[in-house]
Amino acid sequence: MIKIVVIDDRKQDRDLIFSILSAQKEFEVSGSGKDGYDALKLAVECRPHIIIMDLRSDSMGGPELVPLIKRKSPATAVIILSGYEDDEYAGKALSSGASGYLVKKTDMNKLADSVRTVYNGGYFINTPAVVRIFGRLSGETEYKNVYRTAGQSKKQPIQPVPTNLNQTELKIMAFIGKGYNSKEIAASLRLKPGTVRNYLSSAMHKAGLKSRTQVAIFAIENGLTENRKPQ
Repeated sequence: MIKIVVIDDRKQDRDLIFSILSAQKEFEVSGSGKDGYDALKLAVECRPHIIIMDLRSDSMGGPELVPLIKRKSPATAVIILSGYEDDEYAGKALSSGASGYLVKKTDMNKLADSVRTVYNGGYFINTPAVVRIFGRLSGETEYKNVYRTAGQSKKQPIQPVPTNLNQTELKIMAFIGKGYNSKEIAASLRLKPGTVRNYLSSAMHKAGLKSRTQVAIFAIENGLTENRKPQ
């Protein structure tokens, strides 16, 4: 079975994708979510073969999340399913490590084909802009593969860790980077869920972060998830 996770901020689109994929007997939709935080969490929990996601409206878009998903689950391939035909966005998605790019309005009927192609090690790009996209990728230096394996180079933090973050706030951010929810964090740290939320709110304010997705990315990029294991 090909294990798939679906991430889309629109419930009606998640339901449509689920119905298309579920009709294929060799596919198993192992999980679904609405944002980048869910994508990172489900990459660890489900270890899917493929994550299909449209996060254009999320605080961190699909291209930015692809390298982090690959770092969490190296064997997972990513297909970007976008609502827009956008050369620049498609180019960034592909250069960040995505294995597929489809435009919803024209390619939903090709979704099952894209999953099979990517699962078998190929790339699937089915958009009228494909020629222009490859022209950009070959002619501009701004696009580069940002995914690095552990031995290739040191990870660069997206921003410094504020010195005024206390140990509890750092632990909570590390747990979020590992995909834990507030209830699970509270149980691990022997705190009330409301207390965890208060610490998290304080940590986000100090670090200038605006969503759990950004907290997860912050924790991963700064190595908090490697240094702070659940107790």
